[in-house]
Formats: sequence, C-alpha cells, structure tokens
Amino acid sequence: MFIIRPYRQRLMLLLKELRETQDADVSYQALSPYGETLSSEIKGCHSAFPQPPSVLCPLTPVRWTFTFSAKERDLETGLSYFGARYYSSDLSIWLSVDPKASKYPSLSPYVYCANNPIKLVDPNGMEYGNPIEDALKVISDFEHSTTTSVFRNIPKSKFIEDLTQHINDPASIQQGGNGTCGAAVLSKYMAENHPVLYAEEAISLYTTGKFSHNGVSLSLPNSAFSGSMTELNELGINSVDAIMQGAFTNSQNIVFNYNPFKDGSGFKSFMYPGYFNYYVSGFLGANYHCVLSPTTEYINSLDFVNHFVVGIVHSNDYSIEGGFPNHYIQILKSGNNKMDYWTWGEKVNGSTINNSLRNGFYMIISIGL
Repeated sequence: MFIIRPYRQRLMLLLKELRETQDADVSYQALSPYGETLSSEIKGCHSAFPQPPSVLCPLTPVRWTFTFSAKERDLETGLSYFGARYYSSDLSIWLSVDPKASKYPSLSPYVYCANNPIKLVDPNGMEYGNPIEDALKVISDFEHSTTTSVFRNIPKSKFIEDLTQHINDPASIQQGGNGTCGAAVLSKYMAENHPVLYAEEAISLYTTGKFSHNGVSLSLPNSAFSGSMTELNELGINSVDAIMQGAFTNSQNIVFNYNPFKDGSGFKSFMYPGYFNYYVSGFLGANYHCVLSPTTEYINSLDFVNHFVVGIVHSNDYSIEGGFPNHYIQILKSGNNKMDYWTWGEKVNGSTINNSLRNGFYMIISIGL
C-alpha cells in the first residue's frame, strides 16, 4: 500500500510532461531528500512507484546501483553502504549507531544528517555537515592565523579572495594560458564535490609548497615560489588556479618540473589519462569508469546528475573536432545531437556533436559523486 503525498503527485505530473516532451527515451530516478525512490524509468520501463532494488527492467540490463549520495546500493537488500555503516533509504535511518554519537548527545544515533538532509550531507556515515560552510570555515581559520607562505609575491589577502571564489563558484576556475586542462577539470571536480579537501590542499600548497592525502603527495618546484601577480594576469588565471593546477601537473612529471607561472602549455603541462585516473582513485578515493572511443549513444546515456563526466577530446579553441586528443572538458548534458560542456573556465551550450572520427572523443571518465 502506497500513500500518495502532495509532492509526489506534483512530481508525477512533471515526469509525465518530461516524457511527453522528449524526443528520445529518458532514464531517470527521482529521490526524496532522504533517498527514498519516488519514481524511476529506465529507457521506457516506467514505474510510478518505487520498485524493489533487485528489479531489473526486462528491456535493458541497467540497474540503479550508485544512486543516493552516489553510494553503492546493495541490489538484494536495498541498503546503501557509506563506509562506516549501512543506511536504509526506505526507512530513512542508519542501521547501526553513529561511531561519533558522543559528539551529538541531543540526537538519536540513527537519524540521517540531523534530520536536515536538504542542507547537510554525510559522506562517510559518521559525520554530517555542510561542505561549503565547512570549507569557508577552513579559509576563515587560515585568514586569522599567522601562517606565512612560500609564495612571497602573492599576498595572503589575494590568495584568500581567490580561494573563496573557487569554493563559492567552482565554475570560475580557469585554465588560462597554461595547458593544464586536466588539472583544471580535476580542480573543478574537487571544488564542487570535496570543497573542504580543496581548501585544505590549496592552503597547504600556499604555505609549504606540498600536500599529501591518501598516501599521494603533491608539490610545486622551488622555482614557482617567486611567481608574481603580473605573471598571473598575463596568463589569465588567479593564484589558486596556478597553485592547485601546478601541483597536480608538476607531480605527474617524473623527470621535469612544471612551473605554472612560466612553463605554459606543452608536453609537460598535459595530464595523461593514467595520471588523471590515479588522482581520482588514489588521491580522492573516488569511483570512476572509463570508456575508450565512446559512441554518441553512450554519451547520451550517461547519468550527469550522479556523476561528474569528463571527456578527453581533440579541441580547437572551444570546439570539439576529430583528431588527436589534446584537451579535457566536463560534459554537463548531452542529447539530441547537442552537448553542454565546461571548458577553459567557461560553459559552452548546445554544441553540435560531430558524429565522425569518434565524435572528437578519445575517452570518457565518469566519476561517482
């Protein structure tokens, strides 16, 4: 027996309109703030009500596995594993006590995100919070500290201004005149999905020139520490762009150092796919899936809501063309032979997909959120 709530009735009307106005089949899954499945459809297999997690659409081999909070849902039990414990979206509770329950004595150790899932998130099952607010607090604490910087020509006030802008608006991240497109996309992913880690890394690099996480170390060469605001203005990037992207790029170069203030674009600045995936899985601990030479149909089928989708393409300025891969972009939406994507620090809307020469795409990397 199902209880039809007013918001669910409105949702059904919206989804009905969506199906009627789309030219192609649409796959979607609508969730409540607590993760309960309200409605789902996989390529024409429509269900107005949530189905058991093990139900498989007879027309497709697709199942909803990584859904709520991008955590893997067990297809037999319907439980989502967050790392520290399991969560039931149907019951909206954890199945075991919060390992850090002593920090929240006024709350039940079984409630999800202090019963405020719209504002708060819990990435690992034992500590909830607002990632953006937490990242801004990290910046504020640094602002009021007396810590010095190895970048002697970049004022602390300017660095804080630039870092705050990235946290509040990750799309403002720029590649500029450097060829650090892979590092720029990686930085955008971090600022959007791991803002606290992004702030901590940027501050550590600014103050010491190095940072380590999950056993992966990043650093900048000593030659970068004399970088100036004049050089940044000439490149069209800010201080955090140079420091973050420079560290990712420099750390992949085994023989040569990379100075983001001087070395510009070239073979030292391009991030090779193996290193990009290494940073995603090893440094960030995120799940990802790679597909070589993706078809247009595959690109259109991707879940852009629950995944950060990266494309390695051949780019001529802002357009994608067939040819040798030389650029990273973030794909925001794709369908009806049109695509929206983020590149060079800007959003490109409604670009026509080239259906020859692998659509201009060499590889798709889909990262779970």
